[in-house]
Amino acid sequence: MSDTLVSIIINNYNYAKYVRNAIDSALKQLYSNIEVIVVDDGSTDDSQTLIKEYGGRIKSIFKANGGQASAYNIGFVASNGQVVVFLDADDILHKDAIYYVMDEFKDDNVVKVQFRLEIIDDEGKSSGIHTPAGKMPNGNVLNILLRYGSYGSPPASGNVYRRTALNKIMPIPESNWRIAADAVPSLASPFFGDIRSIDKVLGYYRVHNIIKGSGQNINLSRPGNAASLSGKMEEFLKTEKYLKELCVKYNKNEQVNVIYNNPATLKTLLSFKILEPNHLYNKKCKVIKLALMGINASIKYPLYSTFHKIGIISWFFLVLICPLSIKKKLIILGLQPLIRGFNIK
Repeated sequence: MSDTLVSIIINNYNYAKYVRNAIDSALKQLYSNIEVIVVDDGSTDDSQTLIKEYGGRIKSIFKANGGQASAYNIGFVASNGQVVVFLDADDILHKDAIYYVMDEFKDDNVVKVQFRLEIIDDEGKSSGIHTPAGKMPNGNVLNILLRYGSYGSPPASGNVYRRTALNKIMPIPESNWRIAADAVPSLASPFFGDIRSIDKVLGYYRVHNIIKGSGQNINLSRPGNAASLSGKMEEFLKTEKYLKELCVKYNKNEQVNVIYNNPATLKTLLSFKILEPNHLYNKKCKVIKLALMGINASIKYPLYSTFHKIGIISWFFLVLICPLSIKKKLIILGLQPLIRGFNIK
């Protein structure tokens, strides 16, 4: 498939510190038939100056700030590739990423190819951890997605889409997805064909995760995606709502349950209950019930290895029985396994 054009769409907002690395990684791909499109979403730092330095080597789009979905939509319209990557401006692709990916697209039933990413910190230091950590399935993953709200998919930069599938998904509703817009094509693509997973690390995923204080204000992810436990829960609920909408649209009768079948969501919900017991989401929740549900979900979750299941079951049990000071430390480690090896204050 060396004659197939691949579009790498980089969405950037105030990431002048990192955007050059992202662009360079796109331009240096061993697979040569590539166009690089950089959409700057109204940055107020030096991003636009740096992007302009690339001249005609890339297609640059400068727009007023409108959120991630708007950057995705504009970049997709401007692209011409039959295969499309949405690369975050603070992430990096290995030079052979697209080379490996294109081999998987020889199967016409494949609508998305995904691969693992190595987690790095603000300064590019490796955590030694890969995402996703569990099994990455191949083929029809729709049943797994609708039952658990996930199917072992990486963050945005680890996914590559066939344009024919994206044509059915785009444009992404901009008012609903100012942040976490990468969830939309990842969640929708299994409705249109097979997913192919490459069990290799083919890029770097940067996590901005400085944690301060006693645990009452935890940053779960990169800024803007889920800056608090309530933000993370809103993301889960939005995922569930979107999947239900897709089921109605495509006449799928499956019951969608993102919250109570997925160990990761139950980890978040239990942590939220402990740290913010009086929040609206937590009024009807009981700590012991959430912990037991988490243990049960971990046992049944098909994408965890035996070792992973033992680890997460142990986490639920310890969070249940330990004193609050220990619970907070376990919550930080449980919700951000990415931070091991980094400095935690």
